[in-house]
Amino acid sequence: MKIDYHIHTLCSDGIFTVEEVLNFIQNQGIQSFSITDHDTVSGTKTAKNFAAEHKDPLHFISGIEITCREISIPNVSTPFSIHLLGYGFDENNEKLLKRLAERATMSRHVFETLAGELSSLGYNTKIEDIPISCGNVLQLCDVSSYIQKIYAPKDETPFALIDSYASPLSSVNITPKEGITLIHGAGGMAVWAHPFCVYHHFQKVQISRQDIDTILSYLTSIGLDGLEADYLAFSETDRQWLRALAARFGCFYTAGSDFHGANGRDIMGVDSKSTALQSYDKQFDIL
Repeated sequence: MKIDYHIHTLCSDGIFTVEEVLNFIQNQGIQSFSITDHDTVSGTKTAKNFAAEHKDPLHFISGIEITCREISIPNVSTPFSIHLLGYGFDENNEKLLKRLAERATMSRHVFETLAGELSSLGYNTKIEDIPISCGNVLQLCDVSSYIQKIYAPKDETPFALIDSYASPLSSVNITPKEGITLIHGAGGMAVWAHPFCVYHHFQKVQISRQDIDTILSYLTSIGLDGLEADYLAFSETDRQWLRALAARFGCFYTAGSDFHGANGRDIMGVDSKSTALQSYDKQFDIL
């Protein structure tokens, strides 16, 4: 039996439309799933209608992946950004939608300010001219690639400027505490995504079990409900350790592929034993 509670579409940084992803879900025989696009719920209604109208029963759970602001956590040496999955919430919740829209507006403003500074240095840059490498989410690496391709600078000045915008861009993101509050306020549950993988200045960082333990202690203290233990890229040894950690902290655990459609993340569906599936569904059925 296959389940997948971590799937991205072209609504964020995936490369396939919601409809295309839903066809993949059908062809893969996935019976329970979520669409968890970054910082948007725009694909959720389409997915919900698809699940309801499907000839065979499909269990759909509303989802989102919030890209959290980089923060310092006690007893962790480096500030990190974690990703927060939300499940089972009302996708029409006004407070949630308003906050996501505010974040999107502020993020665009940061990129427009960066484009203005680059232009003042002689590297004429317009946001709409920059090719996006991942779906519809513009990243600082896209700006760097554009400047390199168009201008091939002989010094590092423009790239240093681009790198300096990591902090302003992170600052517009939602904090873990606010993210958990927003998800709960919309009637959902909050889950820490891919715990071994966090981000520093938008670069993926692998962290230790000790750091995971420390961060989870902090996150549960502010209301976290679960963690993504059965993440497709993790070894079975690490999955088992995360399941045990979840039990120790009184959390439930989820499973997901983190499907994007490209760049090595093109496998969808996590095989689940019936006992594990029942564990997931028992949690989500109360939402």
